[in-house]
Amino acid sequence: VVTTSPKISVSEWYKGTPPNCEDFYFLKVQLLDDNDCVLSEFSTDIIRTTENWERLTHIFEGYPKGVRKIKWEHGGKDVEHWGGNYGARVSGSRLCIEMPQVDGITKYITKRALTDILPFSSTFNTGYGSSMWINGNIVNKNKWFHIGYQDPQPSFILKDSLKNIIKNSDSIDINRSFNCVYDGGCSIEIKGNVSKLNNEILKN
Repeated sequence: VVTTSPKISVSEWYKGTPPNCEDFYFLKVQLLDDNDCVLSEFSTDIIRTTENWERLTHIFEGYPKGVRKIKWEHGGKDVEHWGGNYGARVSGSRLCIEMPQVDGITKYITKRALTDILPFSSTFNTGYGSSMWINGNIVNKNKWFHIGYQDPQPSFILKDSLKNIIKNSDSIDINRSFNCVYDGGCSIEIKGNVSKLNNEILKN
């Protein structure tokens, strides 16, 4: 369910089929609301194909809110009027919704220690990422968003606070990492002299 109007990009590749590659191709994409009313539409005229793969791209933006469905229609016809599967060939059809970054639920909850008992378990997954990881391996290299995958987040103690707990805290840096992840799209990255960390810091 999309309650905003994010950019939606559509694209696909097309080409003709020999011996005469000047076939016919078209693409029509509609953004629909709950009642199947068209909020925005992209439609090509009949395009004459060639022997080379060509890419067609369109970006929807500035359309009314309330998109619930996306209808995609494409097709073609060969110039020879042969029986069978001839005419324009289509490949790599792609639909991408550019969702805005969403704040974690911890923005709306008073910061406190997750637990007074160690160890505790969390993947620190923010519910979005530039790729999807499972058990330390990338399984999908595309951007994604799923609020249902969000795990409890830590309330980071800033370096100024660290100085009141341990010495030489400038040698320690704690951040979120979206490039080296174990599960989901985000992990906690701790750099520096890890031996300086203690339970008080880890609880937060």
